[in-house]
Amino acid sequence: MSAKYDINDDVRKALLTAAIGIFARYGYQKTTVDDLAKAAGKGKSTFYYYYKSKEEIFRDVIEKEAQILRGKVIEAISIRGNAIKKMKNYVITRLSSFDKLVNFFSALKDEALQHFDFIEEVRSKYDAEQINIIKMIFLEGIKENVIELDDIDLASESVAVVLKGLEYHLIFDKTKGKIEEKKIDKIIDLIFKGLAKR
Repeated sequence: MSAKYDINDDVRKALLTAAIGIFARYGYQKTTVDDLAKAAGKGKSTFYYYYKSKEEIFRDVIEKEAQILRGKVIEAISIRGNAIKKMKNYVITRLSSFDKLVNFFSALKDEALQHFDFIEEVRSKYDAEQINIIKMIFLEGIKENVIELDDIDLASESVAVVLKGLEYHLIFDKTKGKIEEKKIDKIIDLIFKGLAKR
């Protein structure tokens, strides 16, 4: 985030909040600085007082949404319960967050935004975090003696790839809507069925 002003500054907050909604509605390419300033109820000069460019505020938007997702996922896996329950909560949280954090998930998938260096950094960090969370859940499952794995790293990466595919499906196929909980249960069942001890 820009070091010029504290994020707690009310005007900066108003600009960031407005930007989250405008970018989600129109996308990065179609949004103008005029749109962003107007949505916050500010003038263009006020916008430039706080941000150098549309790209700079977009970066703050992506970082803010990444922070929100991180918090939601940590909360979801912090619940009491076994590894299977935690995995279900994790998957539900991850797949239900994409429509609330439109900018973050669009940035991860939109090839038109690949020229921004920070997008690749965000993507890499997100992928690594998700793999580590899945690995952590699997380690709990091993400790609980409900699963066994020969290669925990490969299993974690594989599940992360499957979930990425589901995110892609939900983001780009608007006709599908949300994945129903019974389908998420089936996904969890498929993840753990081959792992469960008999």
